[in-house]
Amino acid sequence: MILIQKDCPPDYLYYSIPTPWLLIKLFKILQYLKTSDEEKSLLTTLNGVINYTFTICISSTTDIQSYNIRYGLAVEAINLAIHLGNSNGLIQKSLTALESFIVSSDPNARYLGLEALAHLSSKFNDVTFFQKNKSVFYSALNIKDESIQARALDLLFTVCRIENAKEIVEKLLIVLKRTNSNLKSEITTKIALLTEKYATEYTWYVDVMFEIISVEDSSLDNEVWHRVVQVILGHEGLQLYAVRLSLQKIRTKEPSNVGTNVYVFLIGQLGNLISSEPQSSPMDLVSSIEYYIKNGNHEVRSISATAIAKLMSKFPEIRQDSIKILNDSLECPSIEFQQRVREYIAVAELEDPELMKVVFESSSGLNFESALMSKMLSRKDSKLGDRRTWIPGSRLLSDQNSLNSKQFESSPKNNIQSALSKIHEISSTVNKTANTNNSPTLNGTVSSVKNDYDYLLWNSEGTLHEDSEILVKVKLGFKPPLANLTLLIVNKKEFQLNNFSISIIHPQDNTSPEDDSGLRLFSSSFEQNVSNLTLIPNVEMDFDYQFVCNEFFEAVPKFNISFSYDTSSESIEKSVLIPVPISFLHFIEQVELNKEDFFSRWKQLQGPPYQSQAVFAPAMNSWTKYKNTSLIRAQIIDFGKKMKLNSSSSTDSLTGGSSDGINAAENSTKESLDSLNGAPTAPSSSKPKSPEISVDSALTDMNKVYTKYLFSKLGFYSVPNADSDPYNFVGVGIATTARGGRFGTLIRYEFNHEDKMCQVIVRATNSDISLLLLNEIKRLLTL
Repeated sequence: MILIQKDCPPDYLYYSIPTPWLLIKLFKILQYLKTSDEEKSLLTTLNGVINYTFTICISSTTDIQSYNIRYGLAVEAINLAIHLGNSNGLIQKSLTALESFIVSSDPNARYLGLEALAHLSSKFNDVTFFQKNKSVFYSALNIKDESIQARALDLLFTVCRIENAKEIVEKLLIVLKRTNSNLKSEITTKIALLTEKYATEYTWYVDVMFEIISVEDSSLDNEVWHRVVQVILGHEGLQLYAVRLSLQKIRTKEPSNVGTNVYVFLIGQLGNLISSEPQSSPMDLVSSIEYYIKNGNHEVRSISATAIAKLMSKFPEIRQDSIKILNDSLECPSIEFQQRVREYIAVAELEDPELMKVVFESSSGLNFESALMSKMLSRKDSKLGDRRTWIPGSRLLSDQNSLNSKQFESSPKNNIQSALSKIHEISSTVNKTANTNNSPTLNGTVSSVKNDYDYLLWNSEGTLHEDSEILVKVKLGFKPPLANLTLLIVNKKEFQLNNFSISIIHPQDNTSPEDDSGLRLFSSSFEQNVSNLTLIPNVEMDFDYQFVCNEFFEAVPKFNISFSYDTSSESIEKSVLIPVPISFLHFIEQVELNKEDFFSRWKQLQGPPYQSQAVFAPAMNSWTKYKNTSLIRAQIIDFGKKMKLNSSSSTDSLTGGSSDGINAAENSTKESLDSLNGAPTAPSSSKPKSPEISVDSALTDMNKVYTKYLFSKLGFYSVPNADSDPYNFVGVGIATTARGGRFGTLIRYEFNHEDKMCQVIVRATNSDISLLLLNEIKRLLTL
């Protein structure tokens, strides 16, 4: 009515267009609403409005001042047409209009035209228009106006396919080398993503990646070169060419700092692949790195020292020369660097090949979740104007056509894109459901899982949550830094539960939802969030997840399980938040050390910030909650058998270790605890008891078994002969993370028999880890 019949006061007409500012807002609002085939009459009306808008806005006019409002109204009409779909030829009319926009001398028109074309390309597959006008798009990259450059970048990023990927990447590389604009970082990131997505040969991927990381500029995102290293380590076909090229690059002594990081890192990881080639002997590799450990910046020096240590662990014959180079590098004033190097030297001087392999083990070749894709695809907000209803490059998530016979001639598991596309999909799904307003504490919304959560810290399966509607069990498996988790969910009702769904909510940890720190979802057994399922009564459904520990964390994500059902009187919707039962403790593994090596490392980590300690009274009955655990159950039965010497009344029931014997043992334990707490005791029996064992000593023995079993399950190796007291524990473990590296953890547990007090001392190469371990151990022993 407003637009076609101009049903408004004359004062609201602007160059013969009624209330154009209101029309633009209305067009925008409609883009946020879903369309339905049932609203055919409404869609027909909207098509007519859009056609009329094209007629009045794109027709020639002599009113120069009306250009901006006509351009703005036309573009929003085009965006609405894209949202509604290709009905009545609207898309072709939109392309015709946009073709005049992008060649206009008016920068506003070019900006709007490029923006609308990028939106159109994200929804439709036809690239004919791109081939016809690609010279116009490329020329837009050379315009001084950064806003137009940014829109051209979004357009090229969106229209890129496997057929035109090389051409677009080459054009972007040319722009990258000569630009000094604020878009340099964004150009680099987009090149990295497009090359990873559409690489058709190994050498092209490596060449392009090495070219962009050679750009000496502080705006280069560290995640770009981190991602390059991850992809190369994850695909054997890339490794030989990459390490050869890396050696050539560092021998020029001219690479950028970021380039040096990559080249040196790859030589340390993969140098063994070329060690038999001319001028690439192990000592040649170390010598090529020596220049950078003495002349690089702090980060380059650290990576160089680690690379030399890794080569030394693979080639024992260069150990002495490598130690000399590391010693010479100690002139660096950085205390952190000096400590790192001294630790490397100390390990090397032990002359223990197995220990060297453990400490300097090569990084995992798995491709962990890329934060680049999450960041790029979650940026809906434009720097100018309202919030976008589309995402530049969203096709990278769903385009499966890029995987064809032209791509890497290798098995699917070695194909860069096939290994990553599913991860990108899952990453995007998780980030969309992230809610940073939820409490990260484990005792938050669902307090009923607390005890089971503690039990799952040191057991591989158990019940995570149970109420009147559902039972949630979990199975866990760990190969640090990866964790496998299976949820087993049962409908306890006699009728079906509808609209069942599971999503993952990330904790609020002072990072953006796209940040890949801490514990992150790596993969799952389904393509997207499970939704709108029906749970049949008493049928178990399982859902598999895989997480990766990128670095130290305390807060964990939560499962949001929701469902609904109808009763005779009402419709009930329920949602349950359950913390993911994975702690940083799960990523600690046992590592064997003898007594001498343990105390040598123990002395090195003395005092703050590496050490945390506490003295407290452990609960002597903590084990009773886990009496069904096989080891604990066996000890209870043995306890009951011994107790029959003290109580003839239980002789019959204890025979054969029956369940009555277990109950007798537990009752005896309760009586012992009551006496320790000053509670009144039952009158003593007049019948004499055997002095061979007391309830108190048996209780202490049970606690000893539980404590040592607990430490073992938490990932600590019991150092033999380190403590002569059998009630004490001396252990060592190593925590493995994907990005943060590996962290040594040492523990001493000492128990005082007289006052029933204990002391726990934890030392770790990371102060956060030692404090977390202390708090968790104290909590588990005082429950």
